[in-house]
Amino acid sequence: MRGRAYAKVNLGLWITGKRTDGYHNIVTVFHLIDLYDEIEITKSSSIEVLSDIGPRGESNLVYRALLHLSENAGFTVGLKVRIGKKIPIGAGLGGGSSDCAFVLRAVRHFYPEIGEGLIKSVGAAMGADVPFFMMRRSSALARGKGDLLEPLKSELGEPVLLYYPGFSVSTEKAYSLFGESDMTDEDEALDKARRIADCVSRGSLRECLDYLENDFEKKLMGGLGELREASEFLWDLGARKVLLSGSGSALLGFFDAVPDIERSPEKGKLFAVRFLPDIDLNEEGL
Repeated sequence: MRGRAYAKVNLGLWITGKRTDGYHNIVTVFHLIDLYDEIEITKSSSIEVLSDIGPRGESNLVYRALLHLSENAGFTVGLKVRIGKKIPIGAGLGGGSSDCAFVLRAVRHFYPEIGEGLIKSVGAAMGADVPFFMMRRSSALARGKGDLLEPLKSELGEPVLLYYPGFSVSTEKAYSLFGESDMTDEDEALDKARRIADCVSRGSLRECLDYLENDFEKKLMGGLGELREASEFLWDLGARKVLLSGSGSALLGFFDAVPDIERSPEKGKLFAVRFLPDIDLNEEGL
């Protein structure tokens, strides 16, 4: 089986409180973009995960998910997984979570005796973003730690410019910067998120640019000069809005007309991407 594991961006992200389980409560609007990792899966007698970039073998989230699933299923869920990475690592784009969700969705193709409920529970245990990627929908409003999901009907198809400045940001470290006084009121966050969701359903973000906020920017832009410079780079290109995705380091630039990046000195760090339209995702990607 071959397929695509798509990246996500956050169209607004607000941190509303600290949880007793170590996570934070957030409000955000997830949306898939057409940047993806390529995945090939074959049935095997053991678990094997090969990735051309980043964590391999037992350190890969996909491996840990299959091991956890095997422990709960009572037998080895043997799969050989090859991951061709195109989604930058540590960029706030959910690449590892998307890979994990893709493989878990594919499990029942090879092992139909494993219940969907068990697969979903394993996915939820692997990380806060994984349940969104397992939805097989292109967009959702999320609350809780990111696992309370309201699917959105998306008509977005407009292009945006994604800038990966070439370094990663630790999500754990980024969250550790927030104290109680830094949290956003949940009702205020939900109001902004629902305005964004309405724009998503109508197919244009032009009216919602003022609501595209990310609480991480308040902490990271001041402390990370490289991230601030990356943001300024997009503003200088003529962006109408620049937005951090997740805890970074990837930035989205919204333009009236996306500039030509072919001659840019930063070409290797720039991706002209589109939002995926409102589609259902199956085990083989689109």
